Amino acid sequence: EFYNEGGIVDEERRQRLESTPAGPAVERLAEAFWEGHPYAWPTLGRTADLAALRRGQTEAWFQAHYRPDRLTAALVGDFDPEQMKVLARAYFGRLARPAAPFAESAADPAPAATPAGERRVTETCACTPQARVLYRTPSFGDPDTYALDVLAGVLNGRTGRLFRSLVLSQGKAFAAWAEHDAARRGGSFSVVLEPRGDATADELVAAWDAEVERLRREPVGERELQKVKNQILTDSWRRMSDPLAFALALLAADGQGDWRHLDRWPAATLAVTPADLQRVAATWLDPRQRTVGIFARGGR
Repeated sequence: EFYNEGGIVDEERRQRLESTPAGPAVERLAEAFWEGHPYAWPTLGRTADLAALRRGQTEAWFQAHYRPDRLTAALVGDFDPEQMKVLARAYFGRLARPAAPFAESAADPAPAATPAGERRVTETCACTPQARVLYRTPSFGDPDTYALDVLAGVLNGRTGRLFRSLVLSQGKAFAAWAEHDAARRGGSFSVVLEPRGDATADELVAAWDAEVERLRREPVGERELQKVKNQILTDSWRRMSDPLAFALALLAADGQGDWRHLDRWPAATLAVTPADLQRVAATWLDPRQRTVGIFARGGR
């Protein structure tokens, strides 16, 4: 049964990653970007590692990490707290507390330093030609993460700067978008650029650099900034109006470091200023500390 499950995981990897046009190239780019960092290891593992994995190794990992003192539950909705305590004791009370405390230092090693100098990764894949630009950013909970979320909002959407500049005005891109992801051990700010017509991926990277320079030099207008804040907050509150989505958001925030982040996040987002956006663009979107992936069409 154990080895059958390993085959199922390997098949999932093939379906979700290896059989997609850009999947293998994106994985290799991520490994280069996170080199020296725990996030360089793909979540689904690698085929060779799955084949070499043994039952004893898996059981040891499970016993070390899937412990009752590391379990978190989220309850959302109209319920009686006292009744929930009774049910929790009935279902989870039989789980014995481990004799030794969990080794937090082993679970959360210090993240690797950000590499100096731009790195280039060139890949050929059966995908749309594209450029991907990635920057290391701070971990979940850092004050700059709020401004980086807003900065991604300024760039994205049909009224965002990337679409208006690279797609509509310059006509160089078929699509362009940005994403900020703040995780427990480090964050990333990434931009995906798909060329149109005769435009090249390198031309799109240069056009992106011009947008970053504009963000550093010119403050974002108050009206533009308020529109993005309203959109971010509205989308987030709409997702949390569903009890299941709210419970999952609580668990995700707790897993990253602190569920109270959901309480702090709205006020921190509204407090972001144009000067904050200029500062984080200058600090974190540094061309000397980034990884650029150039994907060309080819192969299967």
